[in-house]
Amino acid sequence: MNKSLLMELVTYNKDDGKFFWNVRPRDHFNSDRDHKIWNTKHSLSEIRNPDKRGYLYLNLNGKRYPLHKLAWLYVYGHYPNVVDHKNRKVNDNRIENLRVASNADNVRNQSLKKSNTSGFKGVHFSKQKNKWIANIRTDTGRVHLGFFSCKLEAAKAYDNAAYKYHGEFAMTNKDLGLYE
Repeated sequence: MNKSLLMELVTYNKDDGKFFWNVRPRDHFNSDRDHKIWNTKHSLSEIRNPDKRGYLYLNLNGKRYPLHKLAWLYVYGHYPNVVDHKNRKVNDNRIENLRVASNADNVRNQSLKKSNTSGFKGVHFSKQKNKWIANIRTDTGRVHLGFFSCKLEAAKAYDNAAYKYHGEFAMTNKDLGLYE
């Protein structure tokens, strides 16, 4: 997919993040009948093909294109490997909500995992020490942040480290509303 083909196929509104099919030319189809049917059914309609996680896709010639990556291509002219949703709402494709990221950066901007047992990011309990442990993953590996009697203090230690190591991609326990 390139920008000129994308702009021929769709219109993107960067303010609300929505995509709409354009009227497609005859040369995109094998027959007049297919051309007429497709344009009658789809042209000027919003593109909303969600997957089971809520990401929206454009389906074209048997290939699925994530709309958040197409938004970036439409506005900036290149198709990045990873585009992150700043607010973690995967169907919010407004350009102001999108940013190019590495895989590691994209993971940093996630909520709690389902397997989490402490209720806080970066915090787990050590039965051996009878303390809460705070850790954070960085580009160079895991950093131990300390042992804590209170899991809230461990969570705050994680949050401070998240700002330090993850910068604009930090998603803290406080950001997640896990404490005031």
